Amino acid sequence: MLTPVAIATWISFCVPWAEPRLLAALIEAGSAGDPYLIADDADGRNSPATQAAAIKTLRKRVAQEASPNKGSNALYLGLTQLPTRSLPALGVSPEVAIDKCANLEIGYTLFLSAYEEAGKNEKSPWKRLSAAYNYYRTGVMALDTPYSKRATDYLMSGKVIAAAAMTDPLYHSVAGEWSAGMATRHAMRPATDPAAVLIASGQLAQRTRQLY
Repeated sequence: MLTPVAIATWISFCVPWAEPRLLAALIEAGSAGDPYLIADDADGRNSPATQAAAIKTLRKRVAQEASPNKGSNALYLGLTQLPTRSLPALGVSPEVAIDKCANLEIGYTLFLSAYEEAGKNEKSPWKRLSAAYNYYRTGVMALDTPYSKRATDYLMSGKVIAAAAMTDPLYHSVAGEWSAGMATRHAMRPATDPAAVLIASGQLAQRTRQLY
């Protein structure tokens, strides 16, 4: 389980353009900091200790879900509990999405889309955030669900998000792991427009920072 400082450090390395508290709230509502959590709608949960173990478990779970005798049951991956239903449109495999950095980047990109979609129905800032979190999770616009409430409660708690200092061993540990996976992540980047993501992220930050 990652500590709040570790989560903030990973965010600073992987998605420095993100509004960190909004992304931290997404993590709190879903995985609570379990980096390789694989969960489903039926409360089935696997918490592998390493990325390699997570990929092995994930392949097994995906095969099980694809069985003709198995009913449809969405899987949720990693720190942001990425819904696997969202991955095909981005051209990203579940194995890539379980990587910490890829998970944070894709999760935040999908949340930006959810926030944009929520704005079509909700004009109240807090209701829009609540709807966006739930839409990210379920694909349904709804307010004050248990999931979205965990996210908005986190935002309202006033918790400070601060990454590790450069002199902290944690910082160097994250830097090493981040560097090691860079080539793979760049080869499998999601099919999104980077400029559009940056613009949307900046607009989201301006709209929400005054709320907490």
